[in-house]
Amino acid sequence: MVPMDYDTVRQCKSIAKRVEEKMRVDYELVRALKCAELMQKGFTLRPGSRVSHMCNDVVPIVSVLNTKTMSTLSDQKAKEVAAAKAKTTEKKETSTKSE
Repeated sequence: MVPMDYDTVRQCKSIAKRVEEKMRVDYELVRALKCAELMQKGFTLRPGSRVSHMCNDVVPIVSVLNTKTMSTLSDQKAKEVAAAKAKTTEKKETSTKSE
C-alpha cells in the first residue's frame, strides 16, 4: 500500500529543487572555467554567433584590478617623475651657483 499524503510529494519536490539548483551552479562554474581556459589560450567565441553571449560576463581579475589601480599607479608614477625633475633642477642650480 502506498501512502496517499502529500508529505512525500513535498519532500520529492524539495529534493528536486535542490538538485536543480546544484546543477545550475555546476553549469555556471563549468561555463566560466571553460571560457577562462579559452581566453588563456588566446581564443574567444565569434561575435555575432549564436553562442557569443556565453562568455561575455567572464572577465579576468587582472583587468578589474587594473582599472581600480591604474589611477593609483599613474599618480605614483607622476610623483616619481616630478621628484626626478626636481632633483635635476636642484643639481643644475647647485652647479651654476658653484661656478
